[in-house]
Amino acid sequence: MMNTTNHKEPSAHAQAAMAMRAAHVARKRVYDDMTTRGIAKHVPAPDRTSTKGFAAKDPWLALAALECVDIEIEATTHTFEELGVAVFKYSVRTLSARLTQPLSDTQASLFLSMRSSALMAAKTVRHVYEVALELATIDPEQYLEASQSLEWHGPQSMLKGRETRGAGVVM
Repeated sequence: MMNTTNHKEPSAHAQAAMAMRAAHVARKRVYDDMTTRGIAKHVPAPDRTSTKGFAAKDPWLALAALECVDIEIEATTHTFEELGVAVFKYSVRTLSARLTQPLSDTQASLFLSMRSSALMAAKTVRHVYEVALELATIDPEQYLEASQSLEWHGPQSMLKGRETRGAGVVM
């Protein structure tokens, strides 16, 4: 019995070494692809939160939600000093909170709670992102730099820490 385990041991080592080489080759291929082509930033959205479904049910609500978007003021800034980079993020959570605030002194808010406004906020932010990408496709000379710096982050994406998690547009 002891003899059979000794015969299996070199075979197991050889298989493990072969698997390590294959993993190394695959990792190198992926890294080479990323450095030559870059990382694909356009993540396809589910139908429910895509531009196709943005104003399908209630166009008035979609337009009212678009009016609540203010990327210049409400985008959060995250600096990475070690990289010398500043990143701006406009998240779904930010718009969701804005949709629960009264529109004006005479108008009530669009939604009663952040939970009820979450889907509309996700649709709206995703719509803004896809329109920005579409502009870059139509006029690449003017918007090429902008399209290269835009990225969609899904709910589990993270830049720095817990405060940056959540779906949104990273610029």
